[in-house]
Amino acid sequence: MRDRILRLLRQKNRPLPADQVLSEALGVHSPSTATADKVLKAILRWLSANKNRINFVDVDEAGSCETIIQRLSAYLQDRDRLTRKIFYR
Repeated sequence: MRDRILRLLRQKNRPLPADQVLSEALGVHSPSTATADKVLKAILRWLSANKNRINFVDVDEAGSCETIIQRLSAYLQDRDRLTRKIFYR
């Protein structure tokens, strides 16, 4: 998600309104500019707050959001993979 936003901003090489960023980079259409501003700010806040705790998944590389959901579902149902992620002190 972050990569798509940055790629769009690099391509346009100028500041863009939030509704344009959401629609062109993420395919999200907002009913108003104020709503788009709030949504984009929330997305960027979440990404920056969680950048050290999450593994980023490139949607373009995965092919679709459905593929990512399937991968996450398979990961969460695999007890062995989850057990390896637990660290005891």
